[in-house]
Amino acid sequence: MSVRMAELEPTGWPEAMKHAFLTSQFALQTRHYAAAYADPDFMILTCGDESVGRLYLAHTDADLRVVDVSLLPERRGGGLGRALLQAVQARAADDGRTVSLSVDMRNPAQNLYRRLGFVEDGTEGPSWRMIWRSPTPPA
Repeated sequence: MSVRMAELEPTGWPEAMKHAFLTSQFALQTRHYAAAYADPDFMILTCGDESVGRLYLAHTDADLRVVDVSLLPERRGGGLGRALLQAVQARAADDGRTVSLSVDMRNPAQNLYRRLGFVEDGTEGPSWRMIWRSPTPPA
């Protein structure tokens, strides 16, 4: 499973080269996340027996950080991402935490984040930092 394979189609690379590139990128990304975040959760998202995406989630006492969320292209736009983020929001609300993420300014996923109540909280290069705060404090 690779959520990035479709992005490499325009390169014209042979399948073996695409696979090697994605394997290398995944290893580098995983090392970076492990160094940047203390004990992040790494989850493979499944529907039945099918792997459909992944979620990296870092946590502090005050915040759940969506480090990376990716869905297979054919699984986007069907409500799965919304349901996933709502589950993260519910977990954060139960614990009295915020949810934060970064999104490239050109990424259409930002529209979903806004609909779910995320607001801009600054920039990080070509990305917006966004944050969600629970409308009600935990019980």
